[in-house]
Amino acid sequence: MAWSGKRGAAAAVLAALALVGCGDSAVTGAGAPAADARATRSATLAMDTKGPALPMESSAGMAQVPVAAVGETVVVAVGGENGAPQAFERWDPRTGARAPLWQGAAGLQDIVLASSGDWVATVRTGLALPFPEWELILRNVTTGEARTIARNEGTVADAPDLQPGLPFGFAPKPVMDGAMVTWIQYAGSAEAPGREVRAYNLVSGTVTTLDRVELTDGDLDTAAAGGGRTAWLRVDAAGQRFVLREADGEQRDIPVGGAPFAAALDGSGRHLAWDDGLIAKRVLDLETGTTSTFATDEGWGMSAAGSRFTWAPAAAYGGAPGYFDAATGVTHILEAREGVQTNYAALLGPWFVWQSAGPRGDGLYHFTWPGQS
Repeated sequence: MAWSGKRGAAAAVLAALALVGCGDSAVTGAGAPAADARATRSATLAMDTKGPALPMESSAGMAQVPVAAVGETVVVAVGGENGAPQAFERWDPRTGARAPLWQGAAGLQDIVLASSGDWVATVRTGLALPFPEWELILRNVTTGEARTIARNEGTVADAPDLQPGLPFGFAPKPVMDGAMVTWIQYAGSAEAPGREVRAYNLVSGTVTTLDRVELTDGDLDTAAAGGGRTAWLRVDAAGQRFVLREADGEQRDIPVGGAPFAAALDGSGRHLAWDDGLIAKRVLDLETGTTSTFATDEGWGMSAAGSRFTWAPAAAYGGAPGYFDAATGVTHILEAREGVQTNYAALLGPWFVWQSAGPRGDGLYHFTWPGQS
């Protein structure tokens, strides 16, 4: 009963290549954006190690990783090895000040996936895929308030032959824009599984279903939000397209070819980017209707902060970290150094963060301010 389209194929490649991989195709179809009408430029981003840095291990010898931004500060996940509870702290890269936020639960993990204002969106799951049981929890890092706004429901996880995609399985990947939280979740029953796009309003506390598809008919995937807009991928008998929803509720379809996944909208809502087949990173200017390719097989996935887009670096396969700035049309690729491996890179608020691992690495996460690049 699983949807056997291009999204499933992309997920299979992700599994085979340990979440990094390959595949490519062009944007086609009636009404599709003009492909590669606007050239992008590239520049080398220096491995500047003079700025703020976070050790890969805490003073107690536990692994730690930056996971989200709150203003110019960063949420850091600490520990969690062998099912031990994780600890989450707020760290200021400029001053080094740290403060505790919340404690996880033994045998579970809190995956921090989005932030807006003082709020972060976390998904609590078990430790092994496909995460049939999960909770979507919003946490206010200033007041300490926690709201559980969604969880697994029904018997949909028991549907025969249903194979949820990587890397989150049945768990959703929420996105945030202002007071709105949007996610896609499996819904229905084992006999009639479906997927729904849902949105939660932080102010009113209400949940709205924006779209639904039965998995016998198609699929929904890869929600994105920014600039008051929301987008998601819909695949059904009518074809494959992004659905773009405006703040006033108006919607329009944008046909897209290839194998798109992991889409993101920039902060202005003007640019929609996605990973196409794991080796091409596309960006669509929603005002001009032109699409460009700004990176290839440097990594996989897509996320955004401000006007910039980035991917998870495929370091084990010769990939490189970096980001594309839609405001300038420039792709910045971090310089390569022998013996230094960067398995992690992210845009966290105003920071571009990259890891220096490997035999000649310094074991730090380095934080680069845009002005430095």
